[in-house]
Amino acid sequence: CLDFSDCFKAWSSKDIDADHMQVHKCNTMMRQIGLGKSNMTEVTHLENIAYRIAEDFKAIYKRIE
Repeated sequence: CLDFSDCFKAWSSKDIDADHMQVHKCNTMMRQIGLGKSNMTEVTHLENIAYRIAEDFKAIYKRIE
């Protein structure tokens, strides 16, 4: 399972140097998210939703442990 927050950080920061495999996985995820969307605003909205869901999941998982 690829952590979406890692992709989000890699795309939004110049300081993070991602390896080739992570870049490939992130691009594949981006292509899947963008399927059927008519503009980048819709894609960005879905990226932000995915990021928030990933962060919420991690917070809930920490509370359960």
